[in-house]
Amino acid sequence: MTSNGSKLKLGELLLSSGAIDRYQLEAALGYQKRWGGKLGEIVVDMQFTGDDRICGALARQLGVPAVDLSAREIPLDVIRTVPRAVCEKYKLFPFDVTRPEKGPARLWVAMADPTNLEAIDEVRFRSGMHVSIAAAPASAVDAAIRRYIYGERDPGEIVPTGPFVPPRLSDPVAPEDAVVDLTDLFADEARSEPANAAALEREILAKLEDLATGRGGGRSVPAWKIVGSLVRLLVRQGIVRDAGFLDGLAED
Repeated sequence: MTSNGSKLKLGELLLSSGAIDRYQLEAALGYQKRWGGKLGEIVVDMQFTGDDRICGALARQLGVPAVDLSAREIPLDVIRTVPRAVCEKYKLFPFDVTRPEKGPARLWVAMADPTNLEAIDEVRFRSGMHVSIAAAPASAVDAAIRRYIYGERDPGEIVPTGPFVPPRLSDPVAPEDAVVDLTDLFADEARSEPANAAALEREILAKLEDLATGRGGGRSVPAWKIVGSLVRLLVRQGIVRDAGFLDGLAED
């Protein structure tokens, strides 16, 4: 595991392992910046990949083992080494303690995000033991918490969401020619609740009309290019998470 100064980021690991692509990472980070939340949970919720695949990618990239919590019967004395609040806060669960003939005991902890050094430090402090990490799907950690802490002995089968590659817009020209810079429409001040929503709406529509007609001295931009670039920006900003927004287009 790396030091705090060179902490590996979960997004970089998922990208380098092939669990998600750059487009998906940008979309997930945009959503996280706007709404908050853990990146691993966001990419699963957006159906970019499954938490089982995240687990495998992290295990390979970090060189840690992966553990199947559902296949183990975890002793009560191991469970008590880490408080419930810590397990829920960091999405982790203790599953084994090894006690060598010499030296301190070592606590094994399953983590949905093994890159979280803050969580590891807190487990080490709370348990008073050396800590070793294993990767586990977030759904499996949640199931272990429900089973061992809340007594749900039969939580039912947990089926992680499988990998999903969202459809891409097919552009009739090269990607670099299909991009229109619309980032000024989403300046930080525009993201907050506008004082006059109607005025802001008129301003944005006027800017789009200027692009489409070439008004203001610039060349006109085809409508398909404006729509394509706007959709990409909405997804990357985390404003649009699925195609459900299309349902409302016919109503306007």
